[in-house]
Amino acid sequence: MVDIIAKIIDKHNLRRPSRKREIVYKRFFLMNELRRTYSLVRIGEMFNMHHSTIIHGIRMAKMFEDANDQVYFEIIDPIRQDLYNVIGLSTEENIQCHAERVKNEFLEILKRTENDPFEEIAWECTRVLVDICSVSMMGVQKKYWEDLRNQLINDGYISSSQ
Repeated sequence: MVDIIAKIIDKHNLRRPSRKREIVYKRFFLMNELRRTYSLVRIGEMFNMHHSTIIHGIRMAKMFEDANDQVYFEIIDPIRQDLYNVIGLSTEENIQCHAERVKNEFLEILKRTENDPFEEIAWECTRVLVDICSVSMMGVQKKYWEDLRNQLINDGYISSSQ
């Protein structure tokens, strides 16, 4: 996988020093995506950058995503497509299928552990929630998360006021 990531980095010229928005935004996006799997030091090695620069890049990517910055999303789209093609999530149907799988897995964990104290299920749910966040970043429609919330309410896991 590291070799494939290196090819994506090279294809988009992300190792070279540049302040051009097209390069910087793509670099921020990829740093943020790689953080799910790799350490800050390892990501820094991939980009030939210090880990503190990686932290800044991740923060900036999150800021642009939280602000729903359309220029950012337009610029990162080519590298996003390259990355999702590599991991097999290139089409909207595949992303929706992945979202459905994550939702079902989360509900199964809740049902299986409903009598356990929160501490017992926290680590197992954390893995699924990270997966949910990654799907959310892929632009999955809001209705999937509304469906999950409604199902949690119907099954009594959360109240409708949460």
